[in-house]
Amino acid sequence: SSLLLLDLRPIPPRLPYSTMASRATGVEGLVRGQKISVSNGRVFADGVEAAAGSEKMVPGWTLARNGFCLLTHQPMPVQQAIFEEFPGQFASSPFLFQFRGSEAEQVSADGAAVVIAPDSPYALYYKHIAEAVKEAMPEAEYVVIGGHISFSAEVSQLKQVLVLLGFALKRAVAGVLTKLLPGCVPKEEAKPESKGAEKPARAIPPFGATQFLHVDISAEQGAEKLGQSINIAAASGTDSAGFKPLQQLRLPVEFLSSTSKQRRVVSVNMWRNLRAEASIKSDHLCVLDAQTVTEEELRAAKFKNYAIGGQEQYHIAQPKDQHRLVYFPDMVQSEILCFKQGAYDVCATPGAAAGQYAVTPAPEPHTNHIFHTSFADPMAPSDALPRKSVVCASVLVIMPETEARQS
Repeated sequence: SSLLLLDLRPIPPRLPYSTMASRATGVEGLVRGQKISVSNGRVFADGVEAAAGSEKMVPGWTLARNGFCLLTHQPMPVQQAIFEEFPGQFASSPFLFQFRGSEAEQVSADGAAVVIAPDSPYALYYKHIAEAVKEAMPEAEYVVIGGHISFSAEVSQLKQVLVLLGFALKRAVAGVLTKLLPGCVPKEEAKPESKGAEKPARAIPPFGATQFLHVDISAEQGAEKLGQSINIAAASGTDSAGFKPLQQLRLPVEFLSSTSKQRRVVSVNMWRNLRAEASIKSDHLCVLDAQTVTEEELRAAKFKNYAIGGQEQYHIAQPKDQHRLVYFPDMVQSEILCFKQGAYDVCATPGAAAGQYAVTPAPEPHTNHIFHTSFADPMAPSDALPRKSVVCASVLVIMPETEARQS
């Protein structure tokens, strides 16, 4: 299609933050009609606005401390139009990137010379996302991207429900949603494919702006799914919710070089404004500062979301006074909100066959599972364009090997 081309036009200048919304210390937003207080992430606690300097991150927020950060100066490498034609996709084989310095190189898990559609716009976009991840997490060795999904405030809740019901009727409830926020995609029947051939992607329609303060998946079920993806023999099994892993995760080398090693794997969502012509004025995405939620609160928030087939998630119905929700007003297309949705430790399983690993949630899960929701801004201009966004969800960031902890 002619839409699947690089956008070689000059990048428009970054919009300044000199708006009334960006100078305010926060807003009173609405989530399904319920008022919530949301702090302005562009403003320091003393009310001083953070300077937009040459650094590629808004100061004051880090993944390690807060569970999220806002990356800046990240120009869109492909035409916006490709996301209009293909709002979402989820490939049978994930895109795997390895780093040579700060540059991501797409690699093949089985050592084949052919990788998945290296010159396609999606491969170029996912390479861009992988390099943005490296900005946020410099220690990353590999980044695995399964696909993307788009959101539009123009998609009504009724239409979104009908889309999900259509998936359910076509694929059965248990296979509707498994991977992308806040749920997922139908499974396809396995078909024989030639080695190195590009595998067909699952098309996903756009979703609405979801007003639901949640984490995509629980620590326990996230570890279970990751273990199934890594362990070759278990790849055909199902997890506690009855889902089969949609993708198998392999590296060009053994996942662990010896039984004395372990790896940390972090799951992040990479969310951005899809519109090049306008900043976001309403239906913002906000995140809950990890410093203001406890592990006990996270455990108490776990539930099975039967609307998406029984997947385990976390949900807070009413934020407490001590909870600090944060948003970044006037987000432009060249900014990416990166926030964690899980962290796991991968270790060798004693006595197990080669290629079999134990996956457990990393310590302090409340710092790795970040609640997030869309919210309406009552003060938004009446002529503001409806928010459109795109996210690469459940991006797996694989860290270098370290010595395994002694139990």
